[in-house]
Amino acid sequence: MRELWRELIEALEETLALYRYMLELSGNKKDVLVRGKPVELEAINREEESLLLQGKELEHRRAKATAVLVAACGLGNDKPTLAELADVAEPDAAKRLLSLKEDFSTVLQELSRLNSVNAKLTEQALAFVNYNLNLLTRRQAEPTYAPAGAAFRESAMSALLDRKV
Repeated sequence: MRELWRELIEALEETLALYRYMLELSGNKKDVLVRGKPVELEAINREEESLLLQGKELEHRRAKATAVLVAACGLGNDKPTLAELADVAEPDAAKRLLSLKEDFSTVLQELSRLNSVNAKLTEQALAFVNYNLNLLTRRQAEPTYAPAGAAFRESAMSALLDRKV
């Protein structure tokens, strides 16, 4: 039984480490969004995608370990919380599960806050880009004294750039 608890705790600890790294990346992303560095933003987004795949694997490990423990302990709830698992765990495992519960709560609250800030920064950056595109692509009245073909080039350029991101 001790081995089952160890396996669950290891999966949770690895997941927590992943969330902490995601928190660090989110802080870096905020700085990159503020400074307007698209190349760095793209690199961070790729890293986040990789972390999400790792998180999916860890979630699978956690769910498998939890299912085995639920069956072994005879719990009625097939998706117990960490507190519910701690209630039926051995004393050392229970202590670690409750500690992990607190750590997850702290990290996830901060991650949620940073993700909200980053979403607002992204929306502002997108609004800025759209505003500038509108300025660049605004069609103006064609001058009557323009050289032949000049009005055509201007309207062709506007048609090419008349896109919203």
